[in-house]
Amino acid sequence: MKRRVAGRLIASLILLQGLPAPLFAGSFYVSSSGNDAGSGSQADPWRTIQRALNSAYGGDTVEVMAGTYSEKITFPRSGSSDNFITLQGQSGAVLSGQGLTKIGGGEYDPLVRLAGVSYIRIQGMTITNWKSSIRDEFLIGLFIQSNCHHVEISACQVSEIQQTYWNGNKSLSE
Repeated sequence: MKRRVAGRLIASLILLQGLPAPLFAGSFYVSSSGNDAGSGSQADPWRTIQRALNSAYGGDTVEVMAGTYSEKITFPRSGSSDNFITLQGQSGAVLSGQGLTKIGGGEYDPLVRLAGVSYIRIQGMTITNWKSSIRDEFLIGLFIQSNCHHVEISACQVSEIQQTYWNGNKSLSE
C-alpha cells in the first residue's frame, strides 16, 4: 500500500512539473510594519521589498502596502513572456533613499536596479529622496541596464533624486 501511494505521489509531481506557471503564481505582501521572518501573506507580510523580490518567480506579484521603505532593491531573476514578475505599489507606497549608505567611488548607485532581467512590471511606486553632495556619487532612481527587455513601468513617480556638489563659486546639480 505504501509503495502504491508513493508511486502515485511521484507520478503526480511529474505531471505538475508540466503545468504552466500561473497555476502556482501568487502574491507576496510587504508592509512597513511587517517582519521578514513572516510568511509574506497578506495577514503576515514581509518588512522589505527585497525579501519579497527574492521569493518572486514568473507570474508572481509583490504587493507593497502604503508606507515608506528605505532600501535599495534589485530583481534577482526574470519572469517569462506569459508570466511577468510584478512589483505593485498600493497608493502611498514609497521607496526612499533617505538614510541609506551610498556606494561612492564613481559607481552608479540606484534605488531600483534591473540588470540582465526581463519580463518585469513595476507599477504604482514612488521612488524618492536619494540625495548626495559628494562629487563621485552617481545616484539614480531607477536603473535599467545590460540585456534587459520587456520591462514595463507604469503609474510610478520618480522625484528628489539629486546630486549637488560645490565646484568653485557655484553649486552644480545633476
